[in-house]
Amino acid sequence: MTLKEIIKDNFVFFSFLRQGFAYYSIFVQTEGFIEIQDFEQDRIIQIPKSTEYQFTIPLDDIGNGTLRSKMKAIETMRWIRKALESQELIEITNDTNRKTSLTS
Repeated sequence: MTLKEIIKDNFVFFSFLRQGFAYYSIFVQTEGFIEIQDFEQDRIIQIPKSTEYQFTIPLDDIGNGTLRSKMKAIETMRWIRKALESQELIEITNDTNRKTSLTS
């Protein structure tokens, strides 16, 4: 997966602050769809599958800048690139005991 594939037309979402780092999540679309039944309109809705990844932004890097709860991914490309290169872009799974790094 390339940096361009991760950030193109995408957003990041603030998760939490801890020990001088802001943690952000990004959802990267994968192949396939999840089908959900809409009982009110008696139809099936297809939602693209995605995988959640988490990365950090050191608060020291921000200076007088602003971190918002939702930002365009391109605004955080610097830190996403660093996370990719250092293999610290963490895949968030439903199993709380398992976290894996995304490799390029």
